[in-house]
Amino acid sequence: MRPNLWASFDSRETRNILVYITGIMFYKLGIESFNGAIVSLAADRFEAAHTFGKIGALNGLNQAMQVVGSILAGPLVKGQA
Repeated sequence: MRPNLWASFDSRETRNILVYITGIMFYKLGIESFNGAIVSLAADRFEAAHTFGKIGALNGLNQAMQVVGSILAGPLVKGQA
């Protein structure tokens, strides 16, 4: 049986952890909205012949950075079990 991880934190630490996780969630929501706006602007700025190739490259770069961010944030959210 797994020990109760939250029992090892006092109420102030638990609140701080929840605020931190909520902040990460709001950051992710904001960056996704911002990314949609950037892709829309990029579609207008690129030359017509290469628009979709460059947007594909932007989306691929975004996915790669999402992976890096998930790898870095995962241990912070999971805790040290």
